[in-house]
Parts: sequence; structure tokens; C-alpha cells
Amino acid sequence: MQGPAKKLPTLVTRQVAINELVPAPYNPRSITPMALKGLEESVTQFGLVEPIIWNEKTGHVVGGHQRLEVLKHMGVASTEVVVVDLNEDQERALNLTLNNDALMGTFNEGVSELLASIKENFPAELYDTLQFGEIYFPGKTLEFVPGADIDYGLAGTDDSQLGLVEGDGGPGQNEVYTLRLILSGDQRAELVEMVRWLAAKYGITAPTDVIFRAVRDAYNYHRATTDG
Repeated sequence: MQGPAKKLPTLVTRQVAINELVPAPYNPRSITPMALKGLEESVTQFGLVEPIIWNEKTGHVVGGHQRLEVLKHMGVASTEVVVVDLNEDQERALNLTLNNDALMGTFNEGVSELLASIKENFPAELYDTLQFGEIYFPGKTLEFVPGADIDYGLAGTDDSQLGLVEGDGGPGQNEVYTLRLILSGDQRAELVEMVRWLAAKYGITAPTDVIFRAVRDAYNYHRATTDG
């Protein structure tokens, strides 16, 4: 049997001027320009359906830093916020809780049907701007995206070695594709270790070239040792 229902704190909202909303200096989240563009498109299409959370005691934004940036860019003068009254330790704990992916659940395979429906009924440009193609779920293991940089995100590797710059389409330029591998934490660590070992073996520094060379060698070996 369930215990007695817990009483939730009363939700307080207020209209606050944008210039009074101070970003928390410790906020652990950042956002790429492309993702920020997608977020702005979301606010334009659907409105600010998730209000900014503001701590009255410190003046800090606790949740919604990226949405605040969008509102500033859109020239909004004020917005309705959820008001909390927390000390600094509580504020930091709430901030981290709101940013904790581990508490948000994960997509299951059912999201593929939702994506297919949206892709069929929404303009392609809107689908891309909202970055629905960046949603990952069980069963989605490889994605090829024309005309993008290649980036395997290998931790500890020099950033200059992580990608191939997209060609300008001139003579002799190859079209560039992104190959994205969806891995667990353990698999990712194993992949990084294998790529570094192979890099030393092949004398190649670019991770993309290492992986391509290893896959090609494995393919050639198995084709040579099996029938057909």
C-alpha cells in the first residue's frame, strides 16, 4: 500500500524583467550555437512552455540558462518565472538536479515511430533545426550525415586530430560524412584504448583514419579467409 500523499511546496510564479535574471556563475551546462538556434526555434514554435527558475534570495537563475539566452536574443523584456527561495547550497543542489541526465530517463525504441511521424509531417528544415536527428535510442547504432565534419570525440586526444574539415566542393574534394557510433561508457573506453593502440601500430594520428584502416583490414582478412 502507498503511504499518505506528500504535500508539495506551493508553486510561486512572477513576471520578472530579463535584466534582473542573473545567470548562476557555476552553471555546469553549455550549448552549441546550432543547439541554441534549435532552442530558439522551439520557443518560437511552441512558446516558453518551461519557465525559467529564479532564486529570489540570490537573484540567480537556477534552471533555464539557455532559455534565458534565447529570450535575450529575441529581445524579450520580461518573462514569467518560477520563484524559489533557497540558500546557496540548496540552489546549487537544485541546479545540478535540473541538469542531471540520470534523472530524466532514456528514450526507448518507441521514439523511432514518433520521429518518423514528425519527419513525415513537419518541414524538413524545422526537423533539422530542432535536431530530432540527434535523438538516440536502442536500435539506432549508426548514422550517416552528408556534408558534416567527422568527430569521434576521443577524450584526451588533441582537438586538431579529431576531425576532417568539410571539403569546399572543388575539384578533387570528397564529400564528407559523419559516422556516429552509439556506445556505452565501457564500450567507449574500450574503443579509445583500441584506437590508441592501433594508431601506434599503423603510425597514424587521426582517429578517423585509424578506424577506417582497421575496419578495412578486418574486412579484407575475413573476405580472404571465408568463402564468397
